[in-house]
Amino acid sequence: MAFKNFYLEDLTQLASAALPSTFIFSGDSLYIREECIHILKKRVLSADTLVFNLEEFNAETLESNELHTSLRSYPINSEHKLIIIHEMEKASKEIFEIVQSFIENPSKGLLLILIAENAIKFRFVSSLPKENYKAYKLANPYESQLSPWIISIAKKHKKKISPKAIEFLRTQIGVELGRLDKEIEKIACFIKDQATIEVKDIETLISNSKTVSIFEFTDALTKKDLKASIFYFNKLLDQKEAPLYIMTMMYRALYQIVLGQLYAAEGLQQKVICEKLKINAFFQKKFLEALKNFSVPELENIFAELSFIDSQLKTSRINPKIMMTEIMRKICATKQFSKMN
Repeated sequence: MAFKNFYLEDLTQLASAALPSTFIFSGDSLYIREECIHILKKRVLSADTLVFNLEEFNAETLESNELHTSLRSYPINSEHKLIIIHEMEKASKEIFEIVQSFIENPSKGLLLILIAENAIKFRFVSSLPKENYKAYKLANPYESQLSPWIISIAKKHKKKISPKAIEFLRTQIGVELGRLDKEIEKIACFIKDQATIEVKDIETLISNSKTVSIFEFTDALTKKDLKASIFYFNKLLDQKEAPLYIMTMMYRALYQIVLGQLYAAEGLQQKVICEKLKINAFFQKKFLEALKNFSVPELENIFAELSFIDSQLKTSRINPKIMMTEIMRKICATKQFSKMN
């Protein structure tokens, strides 16, 4: 069968066009895949009923009776139920037979998403009713197609972006949409209330060479791994990352954790918490592990110290490396500590 190449306008179609019973996504663009899944989740599920109507499986370990049961169950307090099966290239013959039967005779209210790196095992669907499925090949765009994607990613982070800044990103990063998303998110956090991303903002925060990611630093910090936190922090400084930017991203990571703690205290399920906070599926396990490392009172103390350090960095000549290393030591060393005097 021929998979349709996925273009930016297809994101809009996912949000508004009539839904088939099944979507098949192949290809190696993780960014586009996650955007597609996010749009479909948002379209068919509400936060209140998501925990009852979303099921995700890995095809390699999925049992046929488990899939049968899932496809035969109805949505709960919702018009739709969403079933996602990852790594379909590793599925057994029995799983493919069940999937084929579902596409031939779909159940009302059930939406099935099949994900695979390689589309070759989906050749069988070419004989099935075309109105029942849509199949897309997800790949990063060609450079000539990149500008609208950059504008779309900036809009996602509630920013506009100047033509010169678009060209700068095209030449410095290229067609890797996942990295573009991370870098634009980084810039959007740093410029805060500034409406439009300009070249000067990118030049401040992005380096040509292979660099340590800010997310490696925040991951280490939320694990309370002091040695790794200091290592990545020093690397970021070596890469000329601005201390205030590192502070901003540190605050953002910890703020997500405190929100997660508050949602958990309200009794929300982990899936719902991740959905509310828009945690990427690939980072959900790390995020949920990080929740266990902090208490809300502890985080309140951390934010008080971060606020103090932020004001000191902006108004004094104190060495930012010394101050930030000290707060990292306190975060990683204990679960309870006093506010800075």
